[in-house]
Amino acid sequence: MGGFFFVYWASGWQPGEPLDASGSLYHKATTMTLLTIVASQEGNVYACRSSRSSAFHLPMFSNRLLIAGIVFELFLVGCLLYIPFLRDIFGLQPLGVPEYLFLLLPAPLLLAAEEARKLLMRRLREGHSLPDSV
Repeated sequence: MGGFFFVYWASGWQPGEPLDASGSLYHKATTMTLLTIVASQEGNVYACRSSRSSAFHLPMFSNRLLIAGIVFELFLVGCLLYIPFLRDIFGLQPLGVPEYLFLLLPAPLLLAAEEARKLLMRRLREGHSLPDSV
């Protein structure tokens, strides 16, 4: 939802004002929502390669299928955004530089949250007898 509201906010919208439910701004905001989910999932897939170890202790490019999946995902999203008939079918809008810069945030934020959870669980496991499945 952050991506959706970012598009409206960047276009001058203020909280409390009504939101357009159609038109190019709405389509741009829903496109941003889709891409924010995609970016978040990319952070999530890296964070969840191990349930206990830090993602930073694992080789970043060791899983070729994972890399291929991410590249394919980005290719597919690019096709949806920049091939006109696909863009029209899915009701998407191309994004500008500010939106793409915003999309640099979700993956590291999700990765950081998962790393904090893993650290907390490791610390709790060291001090307490927690089951390994936690």
